[in-house]
Order: sequence, then structure tokens, then C-alpha cells
Amino acid sequence: MTTFQAIEIIEIPSSSSDNFDDIDNKIEAYQFLIDNGIIWKLQGRFGRTAVRLIDDGSCSCDIPIPQPTLDTFLA
Repeated sequence: MTTFQAIEIIEIPSSSSDNFDDIDNKIEAYQFLIDNGIIWKLQGRFGRTAVRLIDDGSCSCDIPIPQPTLDTFLA
């Protein structure tokens, strides 16, 4: 998987809320972006969703989750 593919998977609306393959693919895409640290450089909603997925155990993160700083908001 590439960064572009992962973002594309996340961005494409799910065809149905009952489609577990879509959900699994999105979680896999988030995990890929978390593993590479890219998730923390994307728009805030990506990072917020990643934190929720980590908190509920759907994804894991081996490094401390970066905290937003004023520089984050000014960039």
C-alpha cells in the first residue's frame, strides 16, 4: 500500500454502514499511515480519527501520539 492509496481508501465514502470489508480496509489504511508517521502530518481529522481508533484498540501505535502545538495550527 502507498500513502496515496491509503488516503484514497479513507476518503472514499463507504457503500454501506454494514459493509465490514470497507471498515476493515479503512482501519488497515489508518494503521499503515500510523505506522509510517504520516497520519500526524495530514489534516487534523485524520489524526483525531487515528487517536480514536488507537483508543478503542482497532489500531496500535508504538510511539507516543504527538500533541498539537501552536506551530501545528500556524502551519
